[in-house]
Amino acid sequence: MSSLDGFRDLDFMEQIVLLGDVQAKADGAAIAELRELFVTPVGDRAVDTMLRKVLRELLLRHPKELVGGLNAESLELARFCVVLSGEARLAEAMAPLMELVRAWREDREALHDCLIALGRIGDHAAVPVFRENLVHEDDFIACACVSNLGIFGDQICQPRLEAMINANEAPERSGECLATTWVAVEALLALDSDNALAYLASKIHHANPTARRLIQQGLVHKGDRAVPFLTDLLGRTEDTDEKILLANALGYIGYRAVANDLIDALESGRLGTANERFAGYEALGRIPGMKSIVFLQGALWRETDPLVLLAIVKGLDGLSVDAVAQGVAKDIEARLAETSEAVRPVLRAVATSGAGTLFAALACLPGCGPLVLEMAALDADALTREALAQSLSARGMGREAEALRLSGATDEGSWHRKRMLAVDDSEAMRSFYAQFGSFAGYDVQTAENGRVALDMVESGDEFDLVVVDMNMPVMDGIELATKLRAMPELAALPILMATTESSKSQARIARNAGVNTFVVKPFTHDQLREKIVNLVGN
Repeated sequence: MSSLDGFRDLDFMEQIVLLGDVQAKADGAAIAELRELFVTPVGDRAVDTMLRKVLRELLLRHPKELVGGLNAESLELARFCVVLSGEARLAEAMAPLMELVRAWREDREALHDCLIALGRIGDHAAVPVFRENLVHEDDFIACACVSNLGIFGDQICQPRLEAMINANEAPERSGECLATTWVAVEALLALDSDNALAYLASKIHHANPTARRLIQQGLVHKGDRAVPFLTDLLGRTEDTDEKILLANALGYIGYRAVANDLIDALESGRLGTANERFAGYEALGRIPGMKSIVFLQGALWRETDPLVLLAIVKGLDGLSVDAVAQGVAKDIEARLAETSEAVRPVLRAVATSGAGTLFAALACLPGCGPLVLEMAALDADALTREALAQSLSARGMGREAEALRLSGATDEGSWHRKRMLAVDDSEAMRSFYAQFGSFAGYDVQTAENGRVALDMVESGDEFDLVVVDMNMPVMDGIELATKLRAMPELAALPILMATTESSKSQARIARNAGVNTFVVKPFTHDQLREKIVNLVGN
């Protein structure tokens, strides 16, 4: 007599105890009756849940019974065994699973279970099945196939993956990043072939902002493996937006040899517009080495655009140890006597950007010191002044009094200022917005990407205005605007998007996401203020 005879006639506690005993013994002889109870449950949720748990454990311990369950007449039981076969990575299940793919072609959920299980088992014999279902009309099925073909390294599928990504650029489809595009990007990254990486580099300015972010982040994650394809395109493209995105990616990778390519692009004028130069200098500031430092130091005297100077100063400060900063400061001090008009914009950029290492070195010099301290006290926002004061105090050398005066400076009337949230992955741009607050009478909070900004809002921070960049890692400006507009209480929150994008299609996508208006980089404090006044008034 089976241990489960009369199971349905037992009371609740007897059933639970009996199932516990069957589980402890792990007796394969009980599987047949457990399968029957699975197909026709007893009707008590707790008992039926435990029954499934016990059956699962016994099937995993008895692979032959598990494979046999794939042919069960009950579709639910067969699917249960399919999932377990994948979980166990059961090689013996390959042949029956391949048969089930064909038998369940019309049952989308069951077919999806089969494809996932085949992928987990990891046998290349399943590749033809994934190819057959690659363009299935059901996105879940198509995505499972795309993902697995990438994992299996199937080079033959690349043209079809490219077609998926290209299709998402059609005007009527570019507003949303399709699931198939998402997994196709991941699959091409998994292929890791030269052809795949060259294609992804060519799509770094994809029409859909989310796809752009996924591609850039994927290439950055590839590191020096992606560099040749990014630098090659940087040397050929004439598209400004593409150049900026390429420079950003190269900077985030931070590979030392890339400094040569960025310097060549800046010197030759390939990165020629103010936006392009900003991106090039900021990228150099993320790449350690004396080549970057020397070139950025020279650029202090070649550039006059205040925003570009910010990028140079922030990059130079980030790369400078004390000894390097002192050398740069002495060069600035020497030039002060020759041409103070050229030096003042540099000092202001240092003072208002929070470039603490350079600031502390300059503040100790007789000529530059008083000037840079005065500029910090008058033009920098409160948070920047406090950071500069800490840098100065840490240096010692009798500078504690200046540090105390600097940190003690106040922004009069700051308690009733309007609050602005500025979201940009560029540290130089965040410094620019902080300066703008002091200039225009706004209390400015900054965030380095949309995710950080959304966390601030969701934690209860309230703002009168949001200024957001379009292209950022983690969460871009389009996605942030969409999520903010999904909150009923923020339906009327003014959102201004700062962008280098020139395409009308990108403006359409942004407006559909809830952006009110745009300001095109580069812009001055006056231009930003005018945009804000037009949007929200004085």
